[in-house]
Amino acid sequence: MNREHECWGYRCLPGIIDTNITIMLQTYAYEMDLYHTSFSYHRVFSHSPTCAEPFVYYPPLVLNSDTPPVRDIDLLVVGARHGFVYPLRTRLGEMVQKRLIKNSYLHVHPGYALVNNSVEQTESQMHAYATLLRRAKIVVVDSSRYSYALSKYPEVALSGCLLLGDIPAEREEEFRRYIVQISMNMTDDQILSIIDYWIKHKDEREEKASLGQRNVLNSYTWDHSIDLSLQALLKYRRGEFGIYHNYPYSMKCVPLDNTNKEQPTATKWCSSGLKGMPLRTLCECNRTHIDYLNEEPDLDNWKGLGVNVDSNNSRIYLVPNGFINYCSSYNSIQAVSSGTPSRSLCYCQHAYGTWQNPQICAVANTALIISRYLALFSRS
Repeated sequence: MNREHECWGYRCLPGIIDTNITIMLQTYAYEMDLYHTSFSYHRVFSHSPTCAEPFVYYPPLVLNSDTPPVRDIDLLVVGARHGFVYPLRTRLGEMVQKRLIKNSYLHVHPGYALVNNSVEQTESQMHAYATLLRRAKIVVVDSSRYSYALSKYPEVALSGCLLLGDIPAEREEEFRRYIVQISMNMTDDQILSIIDYWIKHKDEREEKASLGQRNVLNSYTWDHSIDLSLQALLKYRRGEFGIYHNYPYSMKCVPLDNTNKEQPTATKWCSSGLKGMPLRTLCECNRTHIDYLNEEPDLDNWKGLGVNVDSNNSRIYLVPNGFINYCSSYNSIQAVSSGTPSRSLCYCQHAYGTWQNPQICAVANTALIISRYLALFSRS
């Protein structure tokens, strides 16, 4: 059994195939549709959304008291702020920095890497975050450019705060009951007016916040997550293989790959006018690690991105961009690939030209098998 979070660009498939995962708990619902049904053969894929732990975030349990916490912060912006990934959160953070929102607080993100932290330091960081949530009246949430129902949605709601942000691409009807929606299409004045309203109307704010708190407490704690894990296990034991969507979700046009920030690729269900760039890169690769690599690739067989994948050159692949690790010099990548059997050296005509050297790339070996399958499937 494995639990995956972000699976854009087919990036979760190598682990599923190479380590023969039989039960996969997928955090974000719509990304499960990246997998063709053949990948669920003798496997169980089950949607298991982010949850929150009451003993960390639910004030009555944490404080061991029914007395409501003192909420002395009107608006809290917390989490990583990268405009490319979190446009809404980044924008509200800038508004806080410009002092456009009175009595607001911008929490500096501590970073993703915790390798040098002790257990005590890591727990202290988590509790500092939870303490900030208990002090806030309104907290900004952002589903990111991928429209994910991120962990902050249940954590903020369970803490008793009012959520201000956008609606993820799943459980929309549920989220709309307790999230105050804002969007990047709004002006600063419109957003400020909404914030001002909910700060001034305490009873209405607390009533809406309590809806979210009860929703998480009743349906999205880690106990509920364990229940979903057991259900997936039972399905596997009974041979009920397949893809299970345990909650409603939507198919939305969101970026699929991170390889280019100026012109990101788009998911397969986007309209043709929004795709802009191909999702796969044409590469000529050896299939068995680095047994050989022609110094003179047969570029005549490439014929642009419309190459015939049934050509006589068995090393021509349309590799999903998410499986291209990086591109550099031959020697640099050979040094990495030689010690990592899961990678191959490939000549890649990368669509964006953003690599140090757009010809030689390190590619996950599983991608070569999957991309050949997907290319053939797309033609049928």
